Amino acid sequence: MTMTENSAEDLDRIFLQSANKVFIANINEVALEQILDSLYSDGMIVHEEMSTINSEKVVHKNNRKLLSIMTHKTPKHCRSLIDLLKKEHTDVYEEMQKAANLKKNGPQQSRLGSLSDWEEYAREHLEDIIQQLTNKIGDERVKQLEDELKNRQLKKDWNCSGSMANEIFSNEELKAYLYKEASARRICMFPTKKAFEILFVAVSKKKAVSNKGGTLMRQNTSDNGMGSSEGGRLDSGISDGSASYSDLPDMAAGGNEGGTSVQNESISQEEVFGENNPSETTINYCPGISQRRKYSGPNKENIKKQKLEGMQLVQTYIEKNNITYTNLYMINNKQHNVYRCLTAHECYVFCDTNRENVILTTETASVLKKSGGFTKPYDFKLQYNMGVLGNIARTDVLLDYNKVNTCPYRQPYFMMFIDYFEKFVKDVLIPVLAVFLKVQKKSLLKMEAE
Repeated sequence: MTMTENSAEDLDRIFLQSANKVFIANINEVALEQILDSLYSDGMIVHEEMSTINSEKVVHKNNRKLLSIMTHKTPKHCRSLIDLLKKEHTDVYEEMQKAANLKKNGPQQSRLGSLSDWEEYAREHLEDIIQQLTNKIGDERVKQLEDELKNRQLKKDWNCSGSMANEIFSNEELKAYLYKEASARRICMFPTKKAFEILFVAVSKKKAVSNKGGTLMRQNTSDNGMGSSEGGRLDSGISDGSASYSDLPDMAAGGNEGGTSVQNESISQEEVFGENNPSETTINYCPGISQRRKYSGPNKENIKKQKLEGMQLVQTYIEKNNITYTNLYMINNKQHNVYRCLTAHECYVFCDTNRENVILTTETASVLKKSGGFTKPYDFKLQYNMGVLGNIARTDVLLDYNKVNTCPYRQPYFMMFIDYFEKFVKDVLIPVLAVFLKVQKKSLLKMEAE
């Protein structure tokens, strides 16, 4: 998608990202100090962010941090920085304009908002993208990819939940490919499995249950084209690699995080049953497997009871903290303001006495490590939801009536994921889409010829 086709709000962010090298190289230490003072006095950044930006001794690294923080905030923040540059640092601003104009039609300027954006961008730059992919992985592998895409059907939409985001961020195959030097990618496995899982539905509508490599798999392709072509997480409300169920709709833990985005993902036995022994209920998921497995999921009555207990926990917390009707609200679905495919679901948010927005959720002790901190997957989910919602200071996790664990928002951590996600979309998803569109076009032309 070109710059002229983006919304007015997105253009400021695109401008800053397009011209980031000019800004980083040309803003000196004195200019940076002036910019930070102005942004701080206007309320565009807070003291903690200033400390983060100034943490390095090298000015260009601090410039990069400032840009990263501002471009991951709201359009208002981007506009504030641009206006400041235009007024106080005209020479740098004009050079940034030149750099942005040179890049605006290039393939690196993909807008990563949604599956629709990716497809449109891949179509506009089809040959360039495929040529770049060929340079990276070789002509033979691209032809093999074409064969693999012949019977694929593109999804109608894709929304990334906290669970799926965590899988992408922790996927070793992806990391191995994304962080290899371009010259080394030919000998590195191209991560088609995760790309296919995100982009395509299986042609077959059959439901199957199998066991591959000791991992439970259930394939369930939906009729609306939202399912996954690969094995998928059982849509059971299980959170964070344990058998715990949130007392409320999972809120910061992600709720029914798969939504329409993740119909099918593979999960390990530990993710189904948790670290502790499962309950005595025994269910044979896979008739073809002689070994029977235990299942710890509650029945409908237990789920109803847990939700009621969760609501009572929240109500007690609300009363203790004098939270009123005017400063408590429910966010059912919230897309990230730039990357619209990144979505948070069912989050209770309130404004505390310090006028900071706080997510409120309930969980069981299974989300805690022995040391008392949150498990890594659960901590990621909390950071993910806070990052997607934006303007959130922390999450309060209610474990029981007397225990509340708080998790502060760590913006740099969420931005690490955003940078990784951008790279994944640009280097994997969009190239696969381009090859798919080429195969699709060839197929249509062949049918017409016949």
